[in-house]
Amino acid sequence: MKKRQMLLTDAQWELVGPLLPEPPRRRDNRGRPWASNRACLEGILWVLQTGAAWRFLPDKYPSPSTCWRRLKQWEDEGVCLNAWRSLLGALDAEGLLKWDEAFLDGSFAPAKKGRRSR
Repeated sequence: MKKRQMLLTDAQWELVGPLLPEPPRRRDNRGRPWASNRACLEGILWVLQTGAAWRFLPDKYPSPSTCWRRLKQWEDEGVCLNAWRSLLGALDAEGLLKWDEAFLDGSFAPAKKGRRSR
């Protein structure tokens, strides 16, 4: 059986972890403890890597709704963009990015009832 590669290395977590806001605690310390940021990020990365629906998230990660809500919170607060920039900066500092190669996201499907380009 093939051993699965970790989605987030300790070195990557050291870069990204401090950028993620700590989940708030209730003043009365009641309620279920919040899932760790790292566990949620691992769950998010699993969904992104596999392309699977949230409902298929394995049990070793926090619940799909927890991971999705944390992702939404981080997107709304600009945390994802800061984390992405931090990782890109680290890769660039190590010379691992080729800036002369770029791939843009686009659609190559023709529009419905659209004309073919000549």
